Parts: sequence; C-alpha cells; structure tokens
Amino acid sequence: MRAEPGEIAPLPPVSPQRVSVIVPVGPDRSHLPACLDALALAASDRDQVVLVLDGGGGLDLAMPEGLAVSVITMHPGRGPAAARNAG
Repeated sequence: MRAEPGEIAPLPPVSPQRVSVIVPVGPDRSHLPACLDALALAASDRDQVVLVLDGGGGLDLAMPEGLAVSVITMHPGRGPAAARNAG
C-alpha cells in the first residue's frame, strides 16, 4: 500500500495472535481463584492457560467460564522453575 506525500499509509491486516499463560502452582493455592478470574477478564477466546501443579493434590475449584485451562501435575517439590519449564 502506498501513501501520497503527506499521508500515512494504512497498516496491512494482522492475523490474530494466541497467547499461552503458564501458571506454576505450589502448595499454597489461595491465590489461584483471583489469578484465574483476572486471566479470564484479560484473555480472548484464542488464549489458553496452563496450570502446572507442583506436587500432588488435585484442583478443587471451578474454572472461570470461557477460559481454556489445561492442568499438568508434576512430582512434588521440583519448584516453580521446573513447573514453568513443564508448561
């Protein structure tokens, strides 16, 4: 696209991007509902959230509607860096 002198050329169309958010989850899960609610407000229908549980114990909470969430469970005690890498 070419602009006349003194005009600004329009930008070409951009394809929608997909964002993946990896959330390492340790033994203290009290922050998780607020975190997921905030992500649900910010996410589009193309985005996804990956929860990486460091250790056992499942999740006993309702996921926000419209938020694509995957859950990965790791062996206990490997820490947040290993959780991010697993995600």
